[in-house]
Amino acid sequence: MIYLYIVKVGYLTMNKLNKKGFTLIELMAVVIILIIIIFIAINKINDSSQKTKNNTLIANAGTYIKAVNGFIAEESITDDDFDSGSYSVLDLQALGVNVSGTKPSSGVVTFKDAEVDYACLIIDG
Repeated sequence: MIYLYIVKVGYLTMNKLNKKGFTLIELMAVVIILIIIIFIAINKINDSSQKTKNNTLIANAGTYIKAVNGFIAEESITDDDFDSGSYSVLDLQALGVNVSGTKPSSGVVTFKDAEVDYACLIIDG
């Protein structure tokens, strides 16, 4: 009996001393935590990318409106009969509105008193 007791105690003691590495549950917990962190990072990157894209489109619309205001100012000086009203983007291109960069694919610009009053522009992006 004493011999078995010594073997059992020696086995347990040796097993505790030689325990190395992580259990499967510990490894799974680390992997799950990493996956959650990666998903959060991907969502933040996508949100940031979408905000940047929206800001670019707004800046392009602002540039177009400034170009239309400049065109209206020039036409008002040279042509007293220049009519206020609504013009489509295609009409304004035909009249000679030049914009560098991204131009609206369609839309309507309304102006009165020699400046843009309202603009509804569709800019592909």
